[in-house]
Amino acid sequence: MAVTKRYDHALTEAALDTLAKWAKNPKIDGGENINFSVSRQGAPSPAFLSFGDCTPFTPSGRRGMLKGQPAGNTGAPVACFDNSGGALDILQQVPCAFSFDLNTGKVHLSGAFPNDLPSNLEFGVEYFKQFDAIGVENILFYSDQTSDNAGYVIAMQLVAASEGRTQVAHSPCEAPPAWAALGRPLRPGMVRAEVRTPRLEPPF
Repeated sequence: MAVTKRYDHALTEAALDTLAKWAKNPKIDGGENINFSVSRQGAPSPAFLSFGDCTPFTPSGRRGMLKGQPAGNTGAPVACFDNSGGALDILQQVPCAFSFDLNTGKVHLSGAFPNDLPSNLEFGVEYFKQFDAIGVENILFYSDQTSDNAGYVIAMQLVAASEGRTQVAHSPCEAPPAWAALGRPLRPGMVRAEVRTPRLEPPF
């Protein structure tokens, strides 16, 4: 049976509720243990990867707002552009601002982006899947409506879900260490990959 638009919307709303639950949890430092990464897909030159840490959560309305760390702070958002020039590939890192309105499902990025990109980019999200990677909870969304006719993928990661495991962070703009692909021991219940659908509360 085809998945209806209404069902897709219900899944997205449930996933946004989960993000708000993460952010409101006092054991998660008010959102500061929530990381994000955004990939913009389009022509090669304006494609980029943006990532960073979230600041304390701002509750408002039904859910609230997640924002990236302020400029100059550890984990402040950057956008990485692969600007190839002749024989050399030039990786350009551009500071940017990030916000995710959990009430509307809208993501906003702003910065002095190169390659003729607008300084303000916005897109709405649709839920794709929730999964547990090496004991860390992740929720993955893709873009619905966008301000620039590009495609976006955004992953929200609950670092606090590591349950005491040591998490080794590295910039997504850099190659991870060779051993990173080996991961770490999983809990017995995680021997098989876990992909979950958000729980829907009636009516939906």
